[in-house]
Amino acid sequence: IAVEERSGPLGVDTAILPDQSLSQEKPGESVYDTHINSAKRKEAIAESVGVDIPIAWTRMTAANAVFNDQQADVTSSSQGIAILRVESLGRAELTLCKRSGSDSARIGEEIDFTIAFINSGDVPLTDIVIMDILPQRLQLIESSPATSLPAEIKTTLKDDGTTSISWQLSSTLEAGESGFVRMRTILQ
Repeated sequence: IAVEERSGPLGVDTAILPDQSLSQEKPGESVYDTHINSAKRKEAIAESVGVDIPIAWTRMTAANAVFNDQQADVTSSSQGIAILRVESLGRAELTLCKRSGSDSARIGEEIDFTIAFINSGDVPLTDIVIMDILPQRLQLIESSPATSLPAEIKTTLKDDGTTSISWQLSSTLEAGESGFVRMRTILQ
């Protein structure tokens, strides 16, 4: 599973936006006071601007699997869900769904991501490795990668500034069995 970075629209806390009136002074207010207040409002706006979580950070742009030396077909891959399937003696199928814990965040705030998976086929799956690539704008919280099933977790900082995280499941994933992997990041 890999995601690529995309710049998203900005989100703004509208409660602190300046009044859209014609800037008429209030009784007892001087021009100096309005400039001071205006500067404070601008500062507050700058601090409150956040970034909507780009869809690309939860969209699966690539997914692949090999079952018994046979490349899986990606039967579905959109909006954070991918289904990988091989038809042979029994149906080997793994369904993955990636979600973020928040729709928006400000610089310095944490964003958590969860990839849920289920063996949606009718045969056991072994040697499963789930991998994700974090874009440069997301800094991995080193202690955060976790999983609901026993797994070996590896993180690698790449030369291009992205971070690769992989979870290699230690046991067989039986038909109908499910689990999840999770990580927390900080928006840069």
